[in-house]
Amino acid sequence: MKLDLGCGQNKQLDYTGLDRFLLPGVDVVCDINEGLPFASSSATRMMASHCLEHVEDLISTMEELYRVCQHKAILCILAPYAHTSLNMANPYHKFHFNEHTPRFFTNSNNTLVHAEEYAFPYITQWGLGETENNKLDMDFRCIRMEFFYFPCYMRLSISEQRRLRQSQINVADQIMYHLVAVKEPISPSELKKLARSELDVPAFVHLRRAHEGS
Repeated sequence: MKLDLGCGQNKQLDYTGLDRFLLPGVDVVCDINEGLPFASSSATRMMASHCLEHVEDLISTMEELYRVCQHKAILCILAPYAHTSLNMANPYHKFHFNEHTPRFFTNSNNTLVHAEEYAFPYITQWGLGETENNKLDMDFRCIRMEFFYFPCYMRLSISEQRRLRQSQINVADQIMYHLVAVKEPISPSELKKLARSELDVPAFVHLRRAHEGS
């Protein structure tokens, strides 16, 4: 089973579309703030494009997604990047996403994210899921992270993009993660193999890449 959460009228091909409104293409009407009507460990893929920034409790929602995921299921999240003036001002966004966000979805320090992406003084480990003394009921490992930039920054080197993105606003406007649900022991080589595999992305990403390549 493959689930497209908050799909609206743009359901991902070959996915089951969920939304809280009965729109064309929606297969299941539900509010993800109240949980998902699916059995545990029943989904192999999940897509969450521009929806998780609107949930009431991000950690509780992520734990519910983890419950429904099978071991090694892949969750793709696309969200507005936190550090833009528009996103900061948007009163409909309850949560903001940047390169640190997936650190709170796991306690494991086993990540494929380059250390320079999440460098932060005095907090060098990746997994921060229980830093607030809460019990974390999920283990999502980030295997891929991608940023989408404003036009004037698209052609810069990765290191220059990173430097500007981490020090200024209005440099990147979207961020995408691919997370693996880990429910059994998994080796670093297995995670690397998953990261190298063909991963589904939202239709928005295909359009954005085509536009940026033109």
